[in-house]
Amino acid sequence: NNHILIVEEGGIQPIITLAFSDDPDVHQQAVTALRGLSVTDECKMRIVQEGALEPMTKLLQSEDIEILRQTCATFANLSISDENKFEICKSGCIEPLITHMQSE
Repeated sequence: NNHILIVEEGGIQPIITLAFSDDPDVHQQAVTALRGLSVTDECKMRIVQEGALEPMTKLLQSEDIEILRQTCATFANLSISDENKFEICKSGCIEPLITHMQSE
């Protein structure tokens, strides 16, 4: 599986670094990559452990609808893992996620 290979070769950290970029296009590519990896059970914990929740929570402030969609989908995928639920709640993302769900 390519997802596991990416994780084993240290690919998550560079993606997280890109998520801190000032460029919205880079944000979109980074969070889309994280979303793709987050569908694999073996990757879910590593994404959280390596620090992706902080930039993802910041991306919830974006006005770009595609960034918001990808970020919300990534949080949804990560939250399937019981081990991640507490860390996700601690990240401060719940309030902005609720705000986005209530918006048109």
